[in-house]
Amino acid sequence: MGREAGFAGIDLHSLHWGYLLDQFVLSITNQRTDEYGGSLENRLRLVRETVEGIHRECGEDYPVMVGLGVKSYIKALNKASLFGEDEAGRTVEESVEIAKMLEEMGIAAIMCDTGLYDSFYYACPPSYMEKGHGL
Repeated sequence: MGREAGFAGIDLHSLHWGYLLDQFVLSITNQRTDEYGGSLENRLRLVRETVEGIHRECGEDYPVMVGLGVKSYIKALNKASLFGEDEAGRTVEESVEIAKMLEEMGIAAIMCDTGLYDSFYYACPPSYMEKGHGL
C-alpha cells in the first residue's frame, strides 16, 4: 500500500511518548501474562508483527523507521522524574537492547527522543532547556 501510494517508506510512530505500541513494550504498563507480556522479546511481539505485516505488503526492502524513547524520566505512572533518578520506565540500557532487536526486525532507521506524556518536559522540551538534555 505505502509503496503503491508513492511513499518512500513508513515512519512507525510506536515506541515513544507512551503510545499504544510503547505501552506494550514498557514493563511498567504491560502487565500481560500471555505471549505479549513478560520478557522484552514478548513485549516487542506486537511491534515485530506490525513490521512483518508492512514488509509482507510493501516488500522486504521497503524502509520502516521507528521512534524510540530512550529514557522515560518517570518514577511511577503519572510521576515524572526531573533528573531521571529512580527510573521506573525505559532505561538507556534497555533501549540499547531494543535497538538491537529492531535492527534484527529489519528496521531501517530509529528516531530517538526521551520522555512520555507523564514526563512531558522531556518529551516536548521548552526552548530554554539546554541542548542535548536527553543524552
